[in-house]
Amino acid sequence: MDKTAQNQDAQNKGKQLTIVEQFEDFSIRKSWYQEEWWYALVDVVAVFSGTSRARKYWYDLKKKIIEEEGYHELSEKIGQLKFAATDGKSYKTDAANFHIVSRVLQSIRSPQAEPFKQWLAGLATQEVEAIEDPEQALERLRQAYERMGRDPQWIKVRLEGIEIRKRLTDQWQIRGIVAGWEYAILTNRISEETFGIPTREHKEKKGLKRQDLREHYTVLEHALINLSEAATHEFTEQRNSYGFDQIQQDALDGGRVGGRARKDLEQQGLKVVSEQNFLPPSRRKKKELPAAE
Repeated sequence: MDKTAQNQDAQNKGKQLTIVEQFEDFSIRKSWYQEEWWYALVDVVAVFSGTSRARKYWYDLKKKIIEEEGYHELSEKIGQLKFAATDGKSYKTDAANFHIVSRVLQSIRSPQAEPFKQWLAGLATQEVEAIEDPEQALERLRQAYERMGRDPQWIKVRLEGIEIRKRLTDQWQIRGIVAGWEYAILTNRISEETFGIPTREHKEKKGLKRQDLREHYTVLEHALINLSEAATHEFTEQRNSYGFDQIQQDALDGGRVGGRARKDLEQQGLKVVSEQNFLPPSRRKKKELPAAE
């Protein structure tokens, strides 16, 4: 395989990365596979199970669909993709495309099934539009943040961060980063050097579990991670780095750029790493109850 073909193969594999979408209080993981988005089925059924045993719920439901409803093709159309879990590791999980997820929803008796299906269909439509018109996708995201009541300055740095992040991961893809665990490690290297604490500790500090940490950064936290990722991009491009080891060094160096800025701000009396989050009041209240007791 020549270098061009290798790079193209790397780009295709690099698209198989975990993205997390939020439906109400639930996190839905999805991965780009075979030129479309595939969704973690255990996350889908967690919306309807009402228990912490979503895997058992999905196992029983799959068996029912295959054996009782006669949909024997289901097993053939479900893939085993690796998704990042809460412990930071990746595990093989049943996943399916939008068509199969919609078929699974038909077998779930829940008042939430139809709203969820509509949300998923809207999400799929938006993703196609985003590929065709990235600026339109960013504008839609801006409007969504405005409806959520986010501050204009916060929206500005968040959208800037999305563009910076995309430029960076595009570089990674064409320079040999192909596995989900590689993206996860590189991202964590940048974050930990920037903020001086592990990503897991940063989430705990904000009272987050499966939520996306970046959606709960303050303006200052966004500004610093944007600086670090922009610096990482420049290091990688100007050094012409290739492969995980070289790019990991770029990530460390880029994160240290933001880390030095953080230390300078802290030395001048500013608190940078914040407990602030954007969880609904009811979720924040639950987190604070044990301390109040």
